[in-house]
Amino acid sequence: MALSVASSTEDVMQVLRHALVTDSTIAAVVGDNVWTSHVMDADAASVTIPCIVMSVEGGSSSYNGVLQFVTIDIYAYSKISQGQAASIYDKIYKVLQANRLALDNVDAKGVITENERPSAMYNDSLKAWAMRGIWVALTAG
Repeated sequence: MALSVASSTEDVMQVLRHALVTDSTIAAVVGDNVWTSHVMDADAASVTIPCIVMSVEGGSSSYNGVLQFVTIDIYAYSKISQGQAASIYDKIYKVLQANRLALDNVDAKGVITENERPSAMYNDSLKAWAMRGIWVALTAG
């Protein structure tokens, strides 16, 4: 049996977004405002906050291309307070930490874990507080 090539990073992000937008505790706060790439400065005024932003930072793949590690920054944004951003991030953690990654119509299968605990920041372009954690998704083709 031939092994398939590792899933695309877009597939990984699609599975993560699905996990977040279908969770009722997250949807109650951010709705479907979960983005799979960071917001450009020119678009900042049109972004609905609170929101979650995921951004692929890099990763690695096995020699045969079957396994991949994808490093992802996950941000929780709030215009209300740093505390709300932290609360949103805690919800993200409960949904994703050591979660199996699977979605029927997407090849990406694997697991995601937080690799670095979140740090607090303020985004001047979005005029919003944020918590950013670093995550690693391990997937098999």
